[in-house]
Amino acid sequence: MSKATDPRPTVTGVPRLGLESVRGERRNYNDWTTSSKLVSSLYVQALQRMMSEPYADDFSWESIGGIHGLPYVRWGDSGGPNPDPDSEFGGYCTHGSVLFPTWHRPYVALFEQAVQKQAAQIAQEYTTDRQEWIREATDLRSWFWDWAAEPRVPGMPVPELLISPKTEVITPKGVVTANNPLYSHVFQHPFPVSTFPKPFSSWKQTLRYPTSGDSSAESDMKKFVSNYAANASQIRTQTYHCLTRLTTWEKFSNHTAKNDPTIANSLETIHDQMHVIIGGISPYPGHMADPTVAGFDVAFFAHHTNVDRLLALWRAINYTAWVSPGQQPDGTYTLSNSAEVDTQSDLTPFWRNQEGYWKSADIIDTNTFNYAYEDFKGTSQDPAVLAKQILLRVQALYGGDSIALAKKHASNGSIREWNVHIKFKKFELGSSFSVLVYIGETYVGSVSAFVNSRPENCANCRRNQDVEVEGFVHLTKAMVEKYTLPSLEPDDVRPILAEHISVKLEGFKPDGTPANISDDLPSLKVAVCSQLVSYGRGDEQPRPTLGDVNYHHDIFEGKPGHVPAGQW
Repeated sequence: MSKATDPRPTVTGVPRLGLESVRGERRNYNDWTTSSKLVSSLYVQALQRMMSEPYADDFSWESIGGIHGLPYVRWGDSGGPNPDPDSEFGGYCTHGSVLFPTWHRPYVALFEQAVQKQAAQIAQEYTTDRQEWIREATDLRSWFWDWAAEPRVPGMPVPELLISPKTEVITPKGVVTANNPLYSHVFQHPFPVSTFPKPFSSWKQTLRYPTSGDSSAESDMKKFVSNYAANASQIRTQTYHCLTRLTTWEKFSNHTAKNDPTIANSLETIHDQMHVIIGGISPYPGHMADPTVAGFDVAFFAHHTNVDRLLALWRAINYTAWVSPGQQPDGTYTLSNSAEVDTQSDLTPFWRNQEGYWKSADIIDTNTFNYAYEDFKGTSQDPAVLAKQILLRVQALYGGDSIALAKKHASNGSIREWNVHIKFKKFELGSSFSVLVYIGETYVGSVSAFVNSRPENCANCRRNQDVEVEGFVHLTKAMVEKYTLPSLEPDDVRPILAEHISVKLEGFKPDGTPANISDDLPSLKVAVCSQLVSYGRGDEQPRPTLGDVNYHHDIFEGKPGHVPAGQW
């Protein structure tokens, strides 16, 4: 099946209505829900209408969701109608490359454009307070879940709208209790579900932490919430390090292993981890944990709006950096395997006009798509001043744990931070998996592979089986909470870690049996590293000063993942 569209669907973001200086604000979920009951009612109804549209409509929910991966058909006349499966990857998404952050920017803008258009039409149907509804629809933008920040609502770490099967909606006909489309999307027709691999082909709705592999499966939202809560502190530290320590696009943009990595996770590495946390992979993978079907879960856009926001924050801090040349290691529907890409590469299938696509060079400013993030309200137009303002905001949002540790444990103005560096071949298991780090029985954090569940049908997955990804788990907070240490210097820390640190594997082999870390992930490399870091004082030095990195390869000797320093 293919879809050819005339005219081609263009991605504009929400229309400006002639008000060039006015752009809508993308808000944190809690600010968004408390600002007005009207906006959430419009949003839910708009999603419901998008989800009822046929797949043949390029702006329907299933059509937009299918851009990311399956059903591997042409969207909006972009690319050939029948791609060769031996030379082209089925989906359009650009994972593992320098285009990862920028490709998703017009994707979220397309979703926002479609949902706002539906909301504007719904607003016209109200007879009471119609102008107020119209104003809310005009301002409607995609909200984000800031999964890296401290929860604002005690006891509610995950947005309620993502985990409630029912929700109250003010419709033009009155208040109703409706099925919540953000809880799950119910597929309307056999296609595209018929193209999904098992177990996804058995399910008629999107699921998180599925309870079984058959058609009776339900989402286990309690498991979703508890797993996120167990990872929240680590994600916060990872995000802080990403935004304040990575200064080049190559290191910031993607998860592919680097020759000289900075001790901080890339934006894509954190993104991968959150996909797995939201979807779940045990005992069955949820839709968000597989890139071929993740786009059909509404949580995808709450997640990716935040990923785009983190891109905006990083760019404000590093205002001279943008997309650097690189390769597309996995290939896509329109990019060949290992294609050379850069700031002028087409971000297919997102049409800028009838003749051409958006390029990374076109979308540096969020105003291009008529939106802004609440983080930038009241900030300076001077790039250098703005960089410091955003650094201070990032520090306030995500740096609390790191700075508190430094104040308590620093010596001569610096603290020695401890981390685990993890590398593996991402396609080795044939599905998404996580490498989990423990100190004793205490779970600390993990690094995840976010990959297709059926690589045997993906030529480039087979071709790129040696593609290595990397990530870091930060140990310092967990260590000082668990042990009373005289200092954080190697003489005091190394014996503790040598005795108590370990890694486990969560994932499954193609036959559905649990994977074994000793036998099924031979590419795994794990090493402890430490680094002296100075955080300065207050707003005098919002970006940390980093010292030399020391690796302690022998700490993992005799444990899964250990390799000698010369083989690292």
